Amino acid sequence: MYSPNLGRFSACDPIYVTKSHPANPQRWNVYVYVFNNPLNKIDPDGRKPQIIDVYIAFDNYSADQIKKIKEDLRKLVDGKKFTVNVYDWAQSTPDNVAESLRSKGRTVIFAGHINGGDGGETGELRSDGNPKTAAHSLVLNGGILRSDGIYRYDSQGNLNRVNSERIRAESIFAFSCGLTPEAASQFASRMQKGGTFVYSDGGDDTGTEIGVTVSYAGWAVGLIGKGVRPTQAAEVIQNVSDSFEAQGVAFQKGDNIIPCQSNGTCAEKRHKLTPK
Repeated sequence: MYSPNLGRFSACDPIYVTKSHPANPQRWNVYVYVFNNPLNKIDPDGRKPQIIDVYIAFDNYSADQIKKIKEDLRKLVDGKKFTVNVYDWAQSTPDNVAESLRSKGRTVIFAGHINGGDGGETGELRSDGNPKTAAHSLVLNGGILRSDGIYRYDSQGNLNRVNSERIRAESIFAFSCGLTPEAASQFASRMQKGGTFVYSDGGDDTGTEIGVTVSYAGWAVGLIGKGVRPTQAAEVIQNVSDSFEAQGVAFQKGDNIIPCQSNGTCAEKRHKLTPK
């Protein structure tokens, strides 16, 4: 509210100092509201927009496709409350991913491949008869994202861990052919208290269709961008995954979209019913 007697707004924003303050000195006045231009601008809660980083870590997506994905995802959220960044394969680097994971309060969504080098069969079969596989890490451009940190390839092709710091992002969604439950639990346990790690444990859905994996990322953006909690978002995406049976897709067992808490405990697995 504006106080005419004081000649200023009567309350200050809840966030006093941000990285943008040095570049804009007027921000140091905590009683300035929208740079004293309330006729043209609004600021509902005085907070910076929440950031959602989406990594489309597939090298077969063109620049035009990534541009279209970015446009579509930004339409799913309230632009005043959320900022959606979309990174293509060239930008899915160890350094960029590390910056996303160390950013407090951020949502990080990953759609990509598992690292076959540390993968293994789960003992289950896909509907095409091939074995399901799960891994401990996700593939980055120039490295891998493991549950115990971020690794980069050197000039000899060796992996060296370059980051093992605690994850400060609020929630992480990892959609791929499948991570092991042990890896997911370790990811979650490296997060701040209250953080949530959501992953797909591998099924016909993401195992055979890269496009479906990217769709999972889009559903996560749309849900988080509407204020849905990560654990609830996981349940919704699970239900959407289950609905593929109704479309006649011959899945023996689809993906389990499983949320894990920051104490390392993960929700109980649940498989789809036998397809109709």
